[in-house]
Amino acid sequence: MKKLYPALIIAAAILTSCSDNENYEGLDAKTFTVNEKVVDLDGKSDPEICAVTDLIAGQNYTAGVVEVAADSENLYVTYRTSGNWVLGQTHLYLGTLEGVPQNEPGNPRVGHFPYQASHSAGTNEVTYTMPINDIDDCFYAAAHAVVYLTDDAGNVISSETAWGDGVAMAGKNWATVSEFCKTGCTNDDNDSIGGPIRRR
Repeated sequence: MKKLYPALIIAAAILTSCSDNENYEGLDAKTFTVNEKVVDLDGKSDPEICAVTDLIAGQNYTAGVVEVAADSENLYVTYRTSGNWVLGQTHLYLGTLEGVPQNEPGNPRVGHFPYQASHSAGTNEVTYTMPINDIDDCFYAAAHAVVYLTDDAGNVISSETAWGDGVAMAGKNWATVSEFCKTGCTNDDNDSIGGPIRRR
């Protein structure tokens, strides 16, 4: 699998695991892989990202970011927490706005999102990788997570629901969604570099 961020190899990875969707039943046969890591955030250089939005926990706290990137073969969606926040679960939907799994009142059913995984203790970075041809040129992303705030010893202080920042969805909830396109990122010379751009 082509690496999205070569700089992450240099980062001090304490724990890395990889699993494919054959381990997750009932996900509509989506093809994807999940990579989770515990990385040393001190002195870690940020990779060049074309589209990024904050990961908001409990409606009031910025717990990290959600990044979208692409190359000629794959689309990559990365959850990365900051500070003492870690990831317990992630649920990701990519597609049309009308296709977001919802119950009758219009609340999202994250357990029915096609890309999802539970993560090892201390995980602060998760990347979903899927074939770029499986995704429409422009698409909506609903990025949900269960995050934990820990103390310096790694003990859990609190648990929160988190969403990638965006526009509010229907229903009595605070779920949010953002629209992205696979092309349109530009460099300083305004030349296309072929990555995703956020449309909000």
